[in-house]
Amino acid sequence: MTPKAIISIQGERWDQVCQRAYSQQSEAMVTQVREANVELARQYSFALPAGVRITLPKLPKTINQPTTVSIAPWQR
Repeated sequence: MTPKAIISIQGERWDQVCQRAYSQQSEAMVTQVREANVELARQYSFALPAGVRITLPKLPKTINQPTTVSIAPWQR
């Protein structure tokens, strides 16, 4: 089975790749996509040039779910 991939748009950031590929983004998602593309992440740490093939890992369901943050009792 071939992993899914996406082709970058000029100036696209890693978080924008996640938004376009998964319709959402988070720090954990960006980290996993960068880890799946270590050489690209080293070469293009922030913005990507056009036409770069980015491998998209299958993300665990826990990453795809939004995180609920509660406020501390003394802040209520």
